[in-house]
Amino acid sequence: MKTTYLTNWISQRILEGEGQLFSLTFRADKTVKNGAALKQSVWSRSQTQSVQLVHKALDWTITEMRRKYKEMKFVGFEGGDENSGTQGHIHALLLIGEDRDAVAVYEQMDYLWFRNLNKKLKSQVEGKITYFSRTDAVSAYSWYCQRYEGTTLLGGSDKVLVSRSLCL
Repeated sequence: MKTTYLTNWISQRILEGEGQLFSLTFRADKTVKNGAALKQSVWSRSQTQSVQLVHKALDWTITEMRRKYKEMKFVGFEGGDENSGTQGHIHALLLIGEDRDAVAVYEQMDYLWFRNLNKKLKSQVEGKITYFSRTDAVSAYSWYCQRYEGTTLLGGSDKVLVSRSLCL
């Protein structure tokens, strides 16, 4: 029930806005050293909780983008499951004004994601927006983002990133 309500709410808030709607995937594909000098995935939820630093890098990225594109709407969904071998990532829905240049928005966001990820993790990490495509299927995409991917995140509303990056 919660998942249906949350998905409908997200879809409704995005559809209320006017502009271009895009689906995105944020990646961070390297390891970092934890406090014991052992390598771990940037998506690790154990020991140093580096996944929280990834979330903070996303918050910084979206905050900076919102300064330039005030009408922007954004919602992120955490994806992947280490236990099943799927690399961590973040799916997202982005709504920008109809008059905005999508290529410029992508390039700026990709640059900020890379810079903020490396700054927050204090390491050279390969951060990239690997998918950026215009979409009209808000409800279908938000259901896709909330699907069950494994035991790490389960599914549904557990995957929605409720942080400073959420702006509806």
